[in-house]
Amino acid sequence: METYFHFLQKTYNDIIAGALLSQDSYNCAALLNPLAFSSAKNCELCACHFFRKLDAQISSSLDPINNEHDISKNFSHLKCHAREIILLQLTLIDMMLAKLHLQEVATEIKQKYVEILRILQESNIVSELIHLLRSSDKQLSHMASKSLASLVHFQLREENSLNSAWLAFCLETLSGFPSNSWIAECLWTLTNIIKEILNDDNTCKEGDLKKLLTPLDNMLENFYSSILSYYSSAHNVPLSATSTNDMNSFLDLFELLVASRIQVPLNLGCQRVLFLNSYDIGCLATSPVPGFIKKKSIALLKNCILHKAGEDLIKTKALPSSPRDPHFDNDRLALADTVLHFVNSDWLGRLCVSGNTRHFDGSTIEPQAQAKGNFDVVIFRSLSLLLLKALETKIQDFAYKTESQVHLESVMGLLLTVLKSHLKPPASICLLEHPCMWISLFIEQDDEMVEAVKSLLAIYLNSKREHRV
Repeated sequence: METYFHFLQKTYNDIIAGALLSQDSYNCAALLNPLAFSSAKNCELCACHFFRKLDAQISSSLDPINNEHDISKNFSHLKCHAREIILLQLTLIDMMLAKLHLQEVATEIKQKYVEILRILQESNIVSELIHLLRSSDKQLSHMASKSLASLVHFQLREENSLNSAWLAFCLETLSGFPSNSWIAECLWTLTNIIKEILNDDNTCKEGDLKKLLTPLDNMLENFYSSILSYYSSAHNVPLSATSTNDMNSFLDLFELLVASRIQVPLNLGCQRVLFLNSYDIGCLATSPVPGFIKKKSIALLKNCILHKAGEDLIKTKALPSSPRDPHFDNDRLALADTVLHFVNSDWLGRLCVSGNTRHFDGSTIEPQAQAKGNFDVVIFRSLSLLLLKALETKIQDFAYKTESQVHLESVMGLLLTVLKSHLKPPASICLLEHPCMWISLFIEQDDEMVEAVKSLLAIYLNSKREHRV
């Protein structure tokens, strides 16, 4: 065990220092493979053989294990520290994958890393990471998911192919909803692969994304409908922690799919489904789900209609809609239609925009402390901007112009009515002494205030033109 940790520590130091690894690539891959330590059974079956083999392979700079007593001693330590070893192995693999993206790393060092990673892939490490992904140990599961995402992206980038074991895992997991227990882990891994592709400076971004999403397209569309209809039909039944985690991961994934459409439009159903079937997303805001899921669903609709999906998830700045995406305008119009339909069906009246307020550390504010203003400004700001942008989008549609004024007055009237009902009298008097004063909701968020003003100005100019006609 001392020898093993010595090697891992030396490898860590070499990667940090940008030095060429002294070990042979096959030896490095063998020592970085978590297969031998992923279960007690595996440890028991192969530990002695494994250490004997390492003795013959590890360079003379490391102290060899020379006798059965040392092997037995190391095996006992191995059983106690297998978890720490695996976490360190996964950390080192992640570090190698990250170094491949840095220009300052020498070519020969990158070549060595690529050799090691390819050997690990040939040894079926992806299947082993999928096994670790299902661990009850959350830290181990998280690290396995992170490494899995990076390795799948590595294979896409370097070998121009999608890992078949990972693809089979995704298809099996998503098709098994709701009985499958690993939905969130599967979605989290897929989300991170997409995130790595979108953040990559590689010129083959479009090809990589297409190879990733094409075989999953139909499954993702079906899963979108399945998970939303399943939770919307669970009337007055609070979500469990697992279900909440599934829903949170689901919202992150589909926001990133919309972001991928902005950067790399592929005309795939999974990139368009949120626009075309946004009704169930809106229903989440009035469903018995945790408050942050309600807020996240409204924020997701807002980001989609603003063309800003994924801004918090990826580093690359969102670009204007691509001319290669001929469906975008019609899809955004469909989203606006759904939002306005919600408003006219008393959705705002059923929407709970207050609830328990929390401190930054997650603790709940005492009831007497929040009684002064039980009003969630953030959610109402998002909601107001969503409605404004939906109105602007719809009013600009030629077929809608004849009835635009009626709908404008109806929607804005409902919005102001709900706003008044959620504000305490002193605040409402100050905020709503003039109908336009509710714009002060945006005072703490400059970018959203600009968007709100742009929408209001566009609506005003359109109405003015209509009156002149």
